[in-house]
Amino acid sequence: MSRPTIRPLGRHWRPLLAHAVVSQVIAAIATSVLLGCASSEYVYKLYGGPTRSEHELAVINLNDAARAAIGDRSVSRSDYSRAQLLPGSYPVNWACVYGASVLVEPSGFISATASADVQLQGGHVYSLHCARTYGRGYRTYQWMVDDTAGVIVAGEKKP
Repeated sequence: MSRPTIRPLGRHWRPLLAHAVVSQVIAAIATSVLLGCASSEYVYKLYGGPTRSEHELAVINLNDAARAAIGDRSVSRSDYSRAQLLPGSYPVNWACVYGASVLVEPSGFISATASADVQLQGGHVYSLHCARTYGRGYRTYQWMVDDTAGVIVAGEKKP
C-alpha cells in the first residue's frame, strides 16, 4: 500500500484559495450580522378584541426595565419588548436590575422598583428607564417618559 504524495499548491492556486477563504469569512460575518439584526421584538397586547391601529393605543416600551406590571398584567422583558393597551389610567410598576461590584453589593446585583398611576393617551409611546450611580452609597433612578410628548410622566431621572 503506497502513501499518496502531498505536493504544495502551485503559485497559480494560491490567489484562488486566498480569495475563496476571504469570501467564506465575509459570507459568515454578513450572515451573523443579518441574523442579529433580524431579531423580532414581541408585543404584548393587553386588551381584548381585534387588533387596533397605533393611534388608538398607548404603547409602553420596557427599555431598561426587567419586568413590569401594568394594571393586573405582568410583562417580562425576556418575553416582550413592549405592551399595547387601550388609553386610560393604569397603575404601572416596574423593576430594574443592575450589575454591581461584589464590593458594593455581595450578590453582584442591585434591584430597584418604581410605581406610579399614569394616564396613558392613545397614539402615545411611553418608555421605562433605569439608571444608577456607582460606588458605595449608590442611588437608583427609575422614570417613565412619554416619548411622543417628550416629558417625564413618573419617577425621577438620573441627573
